[in-house]
Amino acid sequence: MKEIVFSITAIGLVVTAIAVLKKMHSGAIQRFDISHIPEETIEGELHFKDIADFLKATRPKKEVHIPFIGFNINKLFKKGIQPAEKLQKDGYFTILLGIYNKQQDNLEVARIIHCKSMDDETTAVKMKAEDGIVVLN
Repeated sequence: MKEIVFSITAIGLVVTAIAVLKKMHSGAIQRFDISHIPEETIEGELHFKDIADFLKATRPKKEVHIPFIGFNINKLFKKGIQPAEKLQKDGYFTILLGIYNKQQDNLEVARIIHCKSMDDETTAVKMKAEDGIVVLN
């Protein structure tokens, strides 16, 4: 029974994330201002444990929030990112960690991370990204 409830919840989160992505890709969101999003640069390896700890610390509520990792931010938000240079750092991978509030239709928490490399677990998660994003639950 738990597996069925978990599967239904996971499907709901994926459907919501896909709706947000379609809105972004359709042009319904004309500009996405990232000037207020904090940036962090890691001169070494980004570990998935650190990503999970950051997202857990925000204490997301399943019925309200969708935690996600954006690996291909330019693809994800190809319509008018301002300022675009925040997503470009030569010699670094860049990801966007975020908590999307589906009731308020906004990013409640977000952080841009530039890193030199990613551990195997983060790389494995990146390989599962669809349209540049992985939704976590």
